[in-house]
Amino acid sequence: MLRLPRLQRVSSPRLGETNRVEFFKERPISALLLDAFGTLITASEPEGRVYLRYAQRYGCNLSEQEVVQKFGTLYNAACRGVKARYIKDGRAFWGPVISQATGCMQPALLDELYEYYSQNNAWHVCVHAKEALSRLRSLGIKTAVVSDFDTRLQPLLQTLGLADLFDAVIVSAEIGADKPDPRMFLAACAALKVTCADAVHVGDDIRRDVEGAKAIGCRAWLWGYDVRSMAEVAARLHGINLKWKRKSSTRRRKCIICPRTPGFQGLYTYVKVGRCIYNADCHCSGLA
Repeated sequence: MLRLPRLQRVSSPRLGETNRVEFFKERPISALLLDAFGTLITASEPEGRVYLRYAQRYGCNLSEQEVVQKFGTLYNAACRGVKARYIKDGRAFWGPVISQATGCMQPALLDELYEYYSQNNAWHVCVHAKEALSRLRSLGIKTAVVSDFDTRLQPLLQTLGLADLFDAVIVSAEIGADKPDPRMFLAACAALKVTCADAVHVGDDIRRDVEGAKAIGCRAWLWGYDVRSMAEVAARLHGINLKWKRKSSTRRRKCIICPRTPGFQGLYTYVKVGRCIYNADCHCSGLA
């Protein structure tokens, strides 16, 4: 007599009920969405120091601490109540903030700062980022940058040698909204042709990155807490997919050969050794 494993209560597809939490945890990840500033790249020198160095050429006599304090206050005020901080190259946003923070109203100051930040020596790329992204892409995982940035980001990624490691670059200046607006994440998933449930977003801001991504069904890891390096991102992502692959032969499936088994019509079955446990006489080989 065939000894059957204990049955577990499962949901009925006819009623649209599924164990979403369990399925979500097991689902493999086919796309990595990555924040830019603060995660993938950081400024190689404190911004306040850079602003002051260039502003001193135009007569600025403030201290670095004063510039930093004024900049923080002005930046936060400019962001308040704004859905999208940056339009096109962001000059309309950055110009007034930097001018008032340094006390220098010369347009040439902003031009020089833009020139400085277009160079690769102004930025630091996260350690092992290139190697980790290359590894993930070789495993078939799609990648995209999702960043609150202006239109300078794409040429900057090219300068830093990162552009070829991403299948899509989504910037708020082009979408017309900053994170956590769902349009940012939806645009990335659409560009990669994946569902939100198949993607994980990594960023350093709880509200904008983590809560924003989770709100539309993506998984999200907080940079510096859930993951602390690109090597860890790659290892964790690969581990999830490897675990899914190992379990794929024994996960819940629906028997398409004997769906009318008395008492079990329409239920998900647990398939083991190619045999439907709800019917000992069923040796079906076609499993949905």
